[in-house]
Amino acid sequence: MNIEINLPRIRPTLQSVIEYFESHAEKEPEPMLNPDDITAGVISPEGKKDSAVLIPIYVKDGELRVMLTWRSAHLRSHAGQICFPGGRVDDTDADYFETALRETHEEVGLDRADVEILGKLGKYYTQSGYSITPVVGYVADPGEFHPNPDEVAAVLEPPLEFFTDSSVYEIHKRTVGELIRSYYSASYDGYVIWGATCAIIVDLYKRLANHHSQA
Repeated sequence: MNIEINLPRIRPTLQSVIEYFESHAEKEPEPMLNPDDITAGVISPEGKKDSAVLIPIYVKDGELRVMLTWRSAHLRSHAGQICFPGGRVDDTDADYFETALRETHEEVGLDRADVEILGKLGKYYTQSGYSITPVVGYVADPGEFHPNPDEVAAVLEPPLEFFTDSSVYEIHKRTVGELIRSYYSASYDGYVIWGATCAIIVDLYKRLANHHSQA
């Protein structure tokens, strides 16, 4: 079924994204929820493994884009899924930003010095035991990405505007034990984006749309 989030279609610009994070720099984002808000009542943050992902945004061919990865089919977890680059927090990482930058460099060869951190979104707690902190970074000159074939089968570069239109999303429901869980999905260029990754994208859309309505 089509998503119902009562948000207008917007055409985000780099400036509007930067302005959102500048205006929320001192605020700790609230954790994000699944479509029906079940996650907030079912999944506890206790005992979760800390992880972080990077949402790289940049201008290419005149469009504001976001980079996603298609995970290699042989991986033990999340094989063949569309994700943002990222992974578990290491003991040597200073913070979530460091984790996101390190993992992105390992996965697609993007140098951390080329990424300007804009801010972060609310944490997302997964049923599989992870606490994900999404970090948003601006890449002034992305050049060519060099995916690590051990982890990444391909790099996707959709326009951010594609994801700021509620008509591209669907809600799915499934039973997990005695609970009914729901999750978002969206299809782009033949790839299906779902679960945590799609929830993160929707959360970014909500924040940008709400900021746009208040501007």
